Amino acid sequence: MTDKTSMSTPSPRRASFTSSEFVLSRRQWIVETPLPSSSVAVHNLSFSAPIAHDAWGRKAVKPQPVLVSVKIGLNNKGFGSAASSDTVDSSTVHYGILSKNLLAAIEHEWQGPRGDELTWLPMSRLLQVIYTTVGAIVPHPPTLQTVEITVSLPKASLLGSSCGAWHCTAALSKKFTLGLFVRDIKLPCLIGVNPNERLRKQSLLTTVEVEPVFDGEVLEKADALETVVVQTIEAAKPETLETLLGLIARNIFIRFIFPFSRGSRLRIAIAKPSAVPSADAPVVEVHHGTPEDDEFVKKCWSDYQF
Repeated sequence: MTDKTSMSTPSPRRASFTSSEFVLSRRQWIVETPLPSSSVAVHNLSFSAPIAHDAWGRKAVKPQPVLVSVKIGLNNKGFGSAASSDTVDSSTVHYGILSKNLLAAIEHEWQGPRGDELTWLPMSRLLQVIYTTVGAIVPHPPTLQTVEITVSLPKASLLGSSCGAWHCTAALSKKFTLGLFVRDIKLPCLIGVNPNERLRKQSLLTTVEVEPVFDGEVLEKADALETVVVQTIEAAKPETLETLLGLIARNIFIRFIFPFSRGSRLRIAIAKPSAVPSADAPVVEVHHGTPEDDEFVKKCWSDYQF
């Protein structure tokens, strides 16, 4: 029997790089954050570094592939003087300099002063380095409005296409959202309502997101999150994706969110590529909240306690 705490969700622990009182869910962050008038982004900046954990949950003390995407929202009236003068000035962001500075800052963090000492970087530290580098390039309010960071580790998931984290910050209010994800976990499953579907297994692609995360250490647990999904699907033989979603969600709350990230919300999407020949895949998706605002999660909380 697990700890019989009260029904109310405990105050989350402080994140490793900023105060938890400013943490929002991703949906709430989008609603409360004004839309920037313009933005500059770099997608999938690639490098290798000893960051986070590998697919087996071990510290990645050896360099592994990393993809970083950064989107900078600006309050500059449509690039202002850069657009009118046809120059790259202070009303925009030089994406070439941004890319070079990000790579240099990250490399400096893990290579050591002599370039021959490898230093392991937790995911939370990498996110902090990226945000600090952006802040050094772009003047803070009123110019810098939002920073959206996604870090993907394509080799850190055994059965998924990637795992990683995102961190989105509103520069003026300091409110942010922090999340953990595992994408496209590919597993065969005996699923379907048609007679032929009960004869053989077919592949499913499952994506899971946990947010907001209140402790940077949770960002190192993508392997544990993936394990819950894999074990649930391997043991299940449902007819519908909706039933499977419920099984996965219940196990994630009881085995992952309640023990490690209490107060987090959950998103699960399952794609069934072979179900509709004329489409890439039908996808069924579910979002769950907290015991205070979601009856399903409230029932999971009760099961977790007893």
